[in-house]
Parts: sequence; C-alpha cells; structure tokens
Amino acid sequence: MKKVIIIITSVAIGLFILINIPINLHNNKYYYATHMPHNRNQYPLIPTLIGSSKFPSKYIKGYRVENTGSTRGPIINQISKEKMATRHDAFKVDNYGSFYYPDKDNSYRYYGYVSSPNGTLSKPLQDGENISKQSKNLVFKEMDTITENVRKSTPSPQINLQWIWNIWFRIHYR
Repeated sequence: MKKVIIIITSVAIGLFILINIPINLHNNKYYYATHMPHNRNQYPLIPTLIGSSKFPSKYIKGYRVENTGSTRGPIINQISKEKMATRHDAFKVDNYGSFYYPDKDNSYRYYGYVSSPNGTLSKPLQDGENISKQSKNLVFKEMDTITENVRKSTPSPQINLQWIWNIWFRIHYR
C-alpha cells in the first residue's frame, strides 16, 4: 500500500512538472531570449516576436509596439521608433528583420537586415544596394538598445529553465 502511494505521488509530481515546463517557457520567452548566449549579429528576440502572445510595451519605453494578427493565426509584434537621427526617420523591428527608414513616409527607401529564422541579421538591404556604414551601425545600435531594455525590464522566472530554452531554441530555430 505504501509503495502504491509513493508511485502515484511520484507520477502526479512528474506530470505536474512536465505540464509546467512548456507554460514556463512560453510565459518567460522574452526573458530567456534576451539572456541566452548568442553571436554578435544574432538577436534571439526577433523570432519570439511572432507567436501566440502580445509583446508587452512596458518592456521598452520610448518605442511603439504594435500587435497585429488574429486569434486564429500568429500574432505579429512590431517594435518601432520615430525621430531617431532626424525628424522624419523611423526604425522598425519585426519577425522579418530590422529596418531603418530615413524618410518614414517613403516606405520604399530603407536600409535594413533580413533576419534568418534564428534571429541572425545577415542579409543587408538598401533600396536594392549595399547598406551604408552609418545605417548599419544605427540598425545594430538600436537592436542592442532594444535587447538591453527588454533584458532589464523582464521579470525573472520563478523557476529558471534557461538551459532548456537554449536547447529548444537551437533545435527549433536552426
């Protein structure tokens, strides 16, 4: 009888842990994405901007957060900021990459980087030409600023499963 109680208790605790791991990873994905080790041009925050949850605007002050999509499809989050270097410029980040618009009203004139599935900004774009050094520095500077603001603003999880997130991220976003 004692053995059966121990087995049932162990199974119940095991199921509770297994069910709570994906919930923990989902609820704390911005924390884990900004705290994982990554390469210089990789921003793990970018792939997390598409999914089933809205990006909280309280994580990054001074930026505008747009959550688009429907409950049936993925929610696409876009982070943007205007008036950075001039009065008419804008910077936008979404799951496709990071883009700087010298004139926010002319969406065909932009400088940016397309994001690979794992968040690496690798393919430069500039009106079909190569990206200028000033715009390249601005794109990476803003991405570093956004990542650092999110890193500082996100609350740490009660149970830190960073190591599981790192393994899952490498498998899921190759």
